[in-house]
Amino acid sequence: MADSLTDHRWKLIRGLRRARVPAGFLFVLISLSVAQPTISSLMWGMSVAAVGLILRAWASGYLRKDRVLVQAGPYALTRNPLYLGSLLIGVGLCLACGSPGLLLWFALFFGVFYYPAMVAEREHLRALFGPAYDRYEQAVPLFLPRLRRGARASAETVASASDVGTPGRASVGMDAPPRFAFSVYWENREYRALVGFLLVCALLLVKAL
Repeated sequence: MADSLTDHRWKLIRGLRRARVPAGFLFVLISLSVAQPTISSLMWGMSVAAVGLILRAWASGYLRKDRVLVQAGPYALTRNPLYLGSLLIGVGLCLACGSPGLLLWFALFFGVFYYPAMVAEREHLRALFGPAYDRYEQAVPLFLPRLRRGARASAETVASASDVGTPGRASVGMDAPPRFAFSVYWENREYRALVGFLLVCALLLVKAL
């Protein structure tokens, strides 16, 4: 019975993770349809969203997905800087729409779709990197950042080849910590978030005028 419940739990988590992106698009469309923006609300909301966009861009330029356990840059402060950026973008969108009630719906949406995604990715990275990820998990919080770089893994946390979950495929990456690279940002296609941000700004501006 316990195994069955565990299987059902993970099926639900994986399903919510897959539904996160289409559900996000739907939330944006609903937000735009009910939006009553003003120039003031746009300025405040888009300023908050821009911070989230910058955070996502910063994190994306470090992310070598499934190849390196990145612990540098924003990943030294939170294990999920991309999702933290998404939170700020979502809050900014709600503020820009001039509909405070949207914040409550966004909080519900974020909790339902993003927490399961973080849980699923945690288990995926643990399977890939083994004990190295366990040490990283102990040093850096899941979501809300620890605003000091002392959270970054020390030399003692660098794993040997035997620590890596899938030899030859993934590496810890702390002997030579990765740096931000625009080519990696482009490879991760994070530019799509910028394009979407500009499009939403334009649509809200039209409604505000």
